[in-house]
Amino acid sequence: MQKVRIGIIGAGGIANNHAHYYRQLPEVELAAVADIVEERAKDFAVRWGIPPSNVFTDYVEMLESVELDAVSVCTPHAVHAKPTIEALKRGVHVLVEKPMASKAADVYKRQPSRCTGRRGPRARY
Repeated sequence: MQKVRIGIIGAGGIANNHAHYYRQLPEVELAAVADIVEERAKDFAVRWGIPPSNVFTDYVEMLESVELDAVSVCTPHAVHAKPTIEALKRGVHVLVEKPMASKAADVYKRQPSRCTGRRGPRARY
């Protein structure tokens, strides 16, 4: 069976919770991490077995460089929208913590059909 490749955007505290539970799923591979603090991203990668070549300080570069099936957006609330929208534009599934965005207008921008032209669930809680 092919594993689901997951990227983590934001390597702070909650990201470790996501990684812990992903690790318990044999069909999931933690494939990449991006954090604006390089040392935090590197430490996260070592802790969770992500190859050093898949450690980034720019989530856009990660999305462009690594083939991912999904990402967990684990950034501070105020910056949930941009990484979510960038991933959806590339057809990558997204798990994002609440709130989805700091402004209502950003919620509408991230609807999958507006990002990729595909239909599907817009939000699940």
